[in-house]
Amino acid sequence: MTAEMVRTLYRYSAWATARIFQTATRLSPAELASPSGASFSSVRETLVHIMAAQWIWLSRWNGTSPTSMLDPREFPDLASIRARWDQIEADTQRFVATVTDAELAKVVEYRNTRGERWAYPLWQQVVHQVNHATYHRGEVGISRPRVDSRALGPDRGRHAAIRRDRDRRRARQGRRVSQHPR
Repeated sequence: MTAEMVRTLYRYSAWATARIFQTATRLSPAELASPSGASFSSVRETLVHIMAAQWIWLSRWNGTSPTSMLDPREFPDLASIRARWDQIEADTQRFVATVTDAELAKVVEYRNTRGERWAYPLWQQVVHQVNHATYHRGEVGISRPRVDSRALGPDRGRHAAIRRDRDRRRARQGRRVSQHPR
């Protein structure tokens, strides 16, 4: 796993997260809080979990092992989730922008929320975090009929096609085109 591959995965994950919020705004507060039948009790709690997992992994990569996840009660609505997640996303993008191939190969040790010691290569941890978020975005799409599941669980191929089309439009307009592998 190379640093450029990690950056591509995280561009995808940020794109998919933005789509989650765009689509979740169609839900009423009651629908966001109602039982979802998935891993967490509601769409809101699932979104908080995805955000909290991204935060906890980023903290671990920066040398801190939080002893608990973020508390869903601190995020009663989409606006509060979005405000916190925007900061986490910015911090994540800064991290992946500077990570090197050599750093990805290094074993990173951390303690989980139960205090158990774990250690494995950073590249495995960053891939796990993206896969974890993708899994739970898919759960949100399945749990809510009013939510367009294609928007919540977009695949990597769709993301690449959207970026390619955007880059083609920019090139025709004489504007800067993204520099990333297709």
